[in-house]
Amino acid sequence: MTTAAGGKHSRENPTPRPIQPAPRAPAVQQRPKRRLCDGNEKVAVRFRFGSDSQAVGTAVACHMFTLSARAGGVVPEWKMGLPHAWLQGDSPCYTCGMTRDSALRALPKVELHRHLDGSVRVETIWEIATEAGLDIGARTLKDLRQMAVIREPVRDLAEALARFETQRKVLRSFEAISRVTRENIEDAFHDGVRLLELRFAPAFIAEGRDLSNDEIIGGVLDGLLAGMKAFPVEVGLICILPRGFPVSVNERALNDTLRWKGGGSPGADRICGLDLAAAEAGIDPVPYVRLVNQAREAGLGITIHSGEDTDAAHVARTLDLFRPSRIGHGIKAWGSSQVMARLAAEDVLLEVCLTSNWLTSAVPTLAEHPLPGLYKAGVPVSINSDDPNLMGIDLVNEYEACALHYGFQEKDFQTINRAAWQHSFLPKNVRERIALT
Repeated sequence: MTTAAGGKHSRENPTPRPIQPAPRAPAVQQRPKRRLCDGNEKVAVRFRFGSDSQAVGTAVACHMFTLSARAGGVVPEWKMGLPHAWLQGDSPCYTCGMTRDSALRALPKVELHRHLDGSVRVETIWEIATEAGLDIGARTLKDLRQMAVIREPVRDLAEALARFETQRKVLRSFEAISRVTRENIEDAFHDGVRLLELRFAPAFIAEGRDLSNDEIIGGVLDGLLAGMKAFPVEVGLICILPRGFPVSVNERALNDTLRWKGGGSPGADRICGLDLAAAEAGIDPVPYVRLVNQAREAGLGITIHSGEDTDAAHVARTLDLFRPSRIGHGIKAWGSSQVMARLAAEDVLLEVCLTSNWLTSAVPTLAEHPLPGLYKAGVPVSINSDDPNLMGIDLVNEYEACALHYGFQEKDFQTINRAAWQHSFLPKNVRERIALT
């Protein structure tokens, strides 16, 4: 054997040992900087959608992720635009540095547009269906998550509304309705909501089953009282008249609601508003003018779903016919400077629901939503979740989207929540019980 230099080994000429590098100091773990992705980077991330699904994917541009693993029913290679990509653990979002439990969650909020009968927890659907032996078309809880939650844009609003059926099936009794009402209040509380208006449609819940309006309204009031006892949230209730149902059915629901409001039952004083909802296109609104006026004369505030899947002309018609204080969605007003000016001048607030508008294909992407333009134009707006469990989100998700896409800061959120507070249908003495700062 020879040495590297070709000589013989001996005690005087031992085998040379490899040189050991000097020890290095341990690497310092650095947190991602707070900056926006430039659109050219790719980084492995853990993506969280709402509260019930995760998948490992790749961030290909700020706010656009391609999922590469199936989890919670998410389709591989599905590209979407939702607020944040969280690294594993408690690291901040790679794109902007926010954490899920950020200051946005603690920010006191007012939410005016949340459908009680469109936001049933998936676990609650499964438990009620299992106990009652209901066929909901899912064999496992995992299957139900995939079926009952809208995770990508659907064709239009009508297709989205059809997804409500799974949730409606379990609203089958006084007890189930009470439970869902209470859970909505609990979920809103954990979003930082301090003043909440929940809306529900007796005609929709009762359709095709032996369930009276009295059982429905009574169940909602029972859950409302339980929810307000458990959580420091002031809650109002809005009765919905869904378009497409016979006017006579909706009239009966309105009359029963007004009877409860004036009947002195505990919690009945929290019935504070009326809404005309469901798809607007192709429905003659004139037969509902009389019912809306009846509700107004009985002391209910008026909000109308309009300009969600139609156009600015429909919003103008809604203003002319119904004289509402608020409009559900109303985002198509962005197509008319005249209608926007009228909304601002008449102080009519738009109840905006970002992710809902994206998932129903009312807007192509969250980044292209007209909310920031409406806000800057002086139109009163509020930020809402619409049907959070149906859409796999929470209200904080919507606030994060506003911060990331539109640059909204705390002062903007405070302005928006103050406008929502002022436009709430709850009496002023109730509203004054909450603090927004």
